[in-house]
Amino acid sequence: EAQRAAVVGGLKYDAYLALTITASDKISSNPNVTAVWQGRIVKVYTTPTTYTEAWSNNVWCVLDFMTSPDGCNIPIENIDVQSFIDAAAYAQPVDGSRDWQLNLILDEKKSRQDWLNEMLLCFRAYRTYQNGKHGLLIDKPEPVSQIFTVKPTESIQIDWQELSEDTERIILKYPDPDYEWQNVGAPATMTPPFKNATYDGNGNVVSKGTPLAKTIEVHGVTNFKQAS
Repeated sequence: EAQRAAVVGGLKYDAYLALTITASDKISSNPNVTAVWQGRIVKVYTTPTTYTEAWSNNVWCVLDFMTSPDGCNIPIENIDVQSFIDAAAYAQPVDGSRDWQLNLILDEKKSRQDWLNEMLLCFRAYRTYQNGKHGLLIDKPEPVSQIFTVKPTESIQIDWQELSEDTERIILKYPDPDYEWQNVGAPATMTPPFKNATYDGNGNVVSKGTPLAKTIEVHGVTNFKQAS
């Protein structure tokens, strides 16, 4: 290993595959090489101050990227660790009802913010910032957080998205190992009729119309159940 490292040089914080391939009847040009990588060891917290070091594909990968020198380099003192504990329990609960994973290789030159957004998308998660600490919030059913009471002498303005902009079909493309890691689509479509449906004079649907579709690529999701 030391000799091979001397040949390819040092690439700190990077993973690389070095191979010497001998030409033969079956190999006469540059071959296509694929590999499955197991990510690095990360800190998995059980309390805000207690952790073990282990391999993980849960939201702990996000925390590792946010706090690592080769990531966002945020001091752990500025992290709301409890929010990650709560998010991890929801993403991969003990009963196995969900198994949201992050399987991502940072193999392109992107900003740290772009890579962080890629990771958050896998968990349907958002960054939070409260009381000087960075946290994580997964989009999930929550109790009512605030109630607005409008007095007779007051008014409240609510802005809604235009109906014409409402997406009726989401196609999430992800790399599927069952199809040689090619991008496949997991569609989710609302029940027709759609906005551009046509009706007869009696209000009956003549044509259900074509849904307004949006395609999203998520590179860190690798299974249909999570994508759908």
